[in-house]
Amino acid sequence: AADVDSNQGQLSTTAILNSDVISSLVLSSNPDPAEVCEGTDLFITAAPSGTRVTDFGSTGATTDDTTITIPSADYIYQWYLVGNSTPLTDSPQYSGTTTATLGIISPTAALSGNENRVEVTTINNSCPVEETIAMVVNPLDDASFNYNAMTFCVNDFDPTPNITGLAGGTFTAVPSGLLSIDSSTGMIDLSASSPGTYTVSYTTTGTCANTSDQIITINDLDNANFSYSSNVFCSSDSNPTPTVDVSGGTFTATGGLSIDSSTGIIDLSSSSAGIYTVTYSIANQCPNSASV
Repeated sequence: AADVDSNQGQLSTTAILNSDVISSLVLSSNPDPAEVCEGTDLFITAAPSGTRVTDFGSTGATTDDTTITIPSADYIYQWYLVGNSTPLTDSPQYSGTTTATLGIISPTAALSGNENRVEVTTINNSCPVEETIAMVVNPLDDASFNYNAMTFCVNDFDPTPNITGLAGGTFTAVPSGLLSIDSSTGMIDLSASSPGTYTVSYTTTGTCANTSDQIITINDLDNANFSYSSNVFCSSDSNPTPTVDVSGGTFTATGGLSIDSSTGIIDLSSSSAGIYTVTYSIANQCPNSASV
């Protein structure tokens, strides 16, 4: 700085000195306290405060000094892990490592118990003031469960899942409204459900709620529909062959009717006159039969 000597009429130089004193440093967290579940971001904020004394140096006395609050933009931050002298750097795990707010991103339970330390200086004071805060990362609830199979027929026994994780959660399914499922037990009413593929989810209600999924498929009964051209035949008629919706099944009949078990062709001349029941059985995914 420059000052004009009124007596000599000459220009003289005097020093302007800034002295910063950090008097307080408080750490806070979001959430507060610094305890989260795995995968939930945690933010720790440093709030320093202090004063800046400016000495204009023209008289050597303090009467011309000024005192102000240190501007927030003049603080310098560096975050560390306690016990490690290497500064943290921004990464997928950490953000804001040289700012007032440190972000711990999607932490795992392995980070639980870590203490985070911040060193704060200013543009005029390189002697750091530091503070630490410990963090707790709780593991997610165990939401494990399973059914005894992944594929069911609509006429199977209604399956109930085995919950191997934390009990007391809630079951849901998508698409919604088509699978009849008990929200408390997870039991599926197969006959009341629409055939299809569903994602069944189990969500816990513990300290750190978690969800796991299992995909199941419900199949309708095999299509066993078939028909003959008529319900009445004479022994002199041409041997009738049935029409089937799905081939590959087996034909049977009550005694006295000569029928090919593979094709369903009836040998009328070799059959005794009478009334018969013909059954077509098919066993693909979900065995079924139909009779005429």
